[in-house]
Amino acid sequence: VDIVFHRAIFRSIMGFGLFVFVDAILAFFAVQFNKIAVGLFLEAKYVTFYALADNVAVYLWFIPLLLYQVILPAMSHLHAMNDLKRFHELYARVTRYILILLIPIAFLVILFADIFLRLWIGGAAGVETAAQATLVLRVVATAVLIGSIVHPSMAVLYVVGRAGVAVRVKAIQMACNVSLCFLLIPEYGILGAAIPKLLQHCFIEPLIIFFATRSIGVPLGEFYRKSVLQALPCAAILFPVVFLRPLVEQTGSLLMFLGVMAVIAACYFLVVWRFVLNDEDRYYVRDFLGRSKPKE
Repeated sequence: VDIVFHRAIFRSIMGFGLFVFVDAILAFFAVQFNKIAVGLFLEAKYVTFYALADNVAVYLWFIPLLLYQVILPAMSHLHAMNDLKRFHELYARVTRYILILLIPIAFLVILFADIFLRLWIGGAAGVETAAQATLVLRVVATAVLIGSIVHPSMAVLYVVGRAGVAVRVKAIQMACNVSLCFLLIPEYGILGAAIPKLLQHCFIEPLIIFFATRSIGVPLGEFYRKSVLQALPCAAILFPVVFLRPLVEQTGSLLMFLGVMAVIAACYFLVVWRFVLNDEDRYYVRDFLGRSKPKE
């Protein structure tokens, strides 16, 4: 077997690997920098308050990251087979599923943030933590919900060979985050570290979606109609939960609180399964869980 060195292929592979490496570094700093910035301007105890709220919100990223790891090889396969119709369908469908999954969790975190922090820490420290970190947790959880829909778009850019675009936009995002932290933390305290996260997700994430849809020839309006707009009505299902807040405030332990949240989430997903998802959606969910029957 003759081994031939192709300079162009080598450059392409190394260039892609470099973008992946830079992307990983930017992702690490995006998670950690705001905590460091709080420590630069405020007392050490405020780093703890911010880190507690931020760490809770960061756990919400696990859902889109899990789906990202699943859809990346699937998208690569469809793109290699030139099956553009299914490629575009998968892109919109996964974005919609991410929102459907995250909406109830983010909603409950935002609505009951103070109760959760108070019960989680406990005692006088829990009361102080709730007073200091509740608004931060609500802001960061909102940022995570908005930013979660960008993961399928990142997968699209990587699959079609536009990783450089994603990394450049993330670099701009990081620069904006750093600038806003230095500007807002001295004025607004730990809330000034949370606001940049919300702002960057509101303005930078749509830019990544724009480049992703443009790179595969999908109209931006059509993508939002098939993904985001179909998922947003799910938020209406949770509206009655607002009236349960006085009852939830009476929970005396974290375990009881989490049990109530689990019941609310289960009711939400039952309603979504019965009234929101169609037969094709249910098939794909069962297939993901390994419980699907052969599709006829």
